[in-house]
Amino acid sequence: MKRAGRILSVATELGLSMGVMTALLVVGGLALGRWIDGQLGSSPTATIIGLLIGAALGQVVMLRMAKIASEEMRQNQPALRPSREPLSLAIKALGLMILPALIGLVVGYGASTLLRTAPVFTVVLVLVGVFVGLILTVRYAKR
Repeated sequence: MKRAGRILSVATELGLSMGVMTALLVVGGLALGRWIDGQLGSSPTATIIGLLIGAALGQVVMLRMAKIASEEMRQNQPALRPSREPLSLAIKALGLMILPALIGLVVGYGASTLLRTAPVFTVVLVLVGVFVGLILTVRYAKR
C-alpha cells in the first residue's frame, strides 16, 4: 500500500510538472512574440509565431517527460525525489527552437532594412528558422 502511494505521488508530480512546463512555454512564446511585434511593428506575425513555437515546445517537452517517466516505471524504479529534468529539458528544447528563429529574425530584418523592402525577408526567414528549430527539437525529443 505504501508503494502505491509513492507511485501515485510520482504520477501527480509528473502531471503537474507537465502542465506547468507546457503552460509556461505557451505563455512565454506568446509574450516573446508580442514583445517582438512591439519592437518591429509587425503585429500579429511574431505573436502568432511565438504562440506556435511555445505550443510546439510544450508538446515536445511533455512527450519527452512522459517517455522518461514511462521508462522509469517500466524499470519499476520511479524517481521518488523531485527532479530538475523538466526544467533542463525545457531550456534545451527552447534553445533548439528559438535560436534558428532568432537568427532568421536578425538576418531577415537586416536584409529588409538594407534593401528597404517590406518585412517580407524577415517573415520568410523567421518561418524557415521556426521550421528548422522544430526539426531540431523533434530530433532531440526522439533521443
